[in-house]
Amino acid sequence: MADDAREESQRLIAAAVGPGGPVQTQLHRRHHTSRLSQQRSASSSTSTSASFVSSPADFAPLVANANAKPYSRKHDAAVVILTMGPWQQRCETLRELQANFVKTNPADVFVFTVAGDGEATRSLAECLGALPDFYVVDMIENADALGWGTPDHLKDRRLWGGPWTEGYRRMGHWRLTKQFALFRNLGYRYALQVDDDSEFPSPGVSENLFEIMKRDKLKIGGRASFPEGHNVAVGLPELARYFIVSEKFEPSPLLYSHCKPPNIEGLVSDLTGKGERGWDRWMFYGNFVIFDLDWIHEEMVQRFIDLIAQSGGHFRFRWNEQASLAMVWQMFVREGEYRVFKFPYVHGVVDSRLEDLQG
Repeated sequence: MADDAREESQRLIAAAVGPGGPVQTQLHRRHHTSRLSQQRSASSSTSTSASFVSSPADFAPLVANANAKPYSRKHDAAVVILTMGPWQQRCETLRELQANFVKTNPADVFVFTVAGDGEATRSLAECLGALPDFYVVDMIENADALGWGTPDHLKDRRLWGGPWTEGYRRMGHWRLTKQFALFRNLGYRYALQVDDDSEFPSPGVSENLFEIMKRDKLKIGGRASFPEGHNVAVGLPELARYFIVSEKFEPSPLLYSHCKPPNIEGLVSDLTGKGERGWDRWMFYGNFVIFDLDWIHEEMVQRFIDLIAQSGGHFRFRWNEQASLAMVWQMFVREGEYRVFKFPYVHGVVDSRLEDLQG
């Protein structure tokens, strides 16, 4: 079935673009730290700004910690959290994260405050000061260095669809286009994106998920996946289709398994929500996702992320990083290269306690 879908898609692409070479297959092509890729990372308008952090030495002065704990990378993994408070409640949640996740999953934990309240940032830093390898950074105070803000080509609010706040749109933009470059520049192999209100109840996570990612050569892993509403990703499948056709790129068979029909003809938006035709919008919940930073920086992956950012759909509409990275996952990852992890966890509709009751 997968081979038939791939052959049919290749036939359709060839008919659309005509002669000009074979369809590209670059799912496993890795680009590590060559001078060219470093220059590209430093200059990309969608990955960094002119003064964007490019080394640990650049990042160290940004760390706000009441106990004057200097920044140094201790682990291969980074846990990345954005928060607006309330600070005392967040401090308690982060202490739970330390006790029930980081204890078995050693990582450097970065808490970025986005409320623009320097005193609150320092209070949170003081509260977390006793926790090893926890760092608090004021995102607003260091906006240029960290790439936080509204892209120039999207500042006209008349372009914005839906009721979502500018802060929410900025969060999705930063997660999609900035965080990966930042933590790769700091030397990390894995980045865990987690929400500030994610709960890790006892007895906690017993396995080292980062070691599982490394051992099993996984590119992405999450706590739960689901089909998002049909109005969330309108236009994203068409952008992916444009990329596939224009680049003569052969996506993972995983992509077409989420389309009706299961080939490029099914890579369209489901405008009715009936599921009769189009992409099914299956994605990881963005409140807990682990990314292999080597994979996310492969050339074709970055080119597609750049295309999303340049289109502005992730900011103007509700694609955000969640739907955008779902498309990246299905286009560039094969079966066996991703994982849905199971462990005690609570965030909104994701509740391991209910899962246990349901068997």
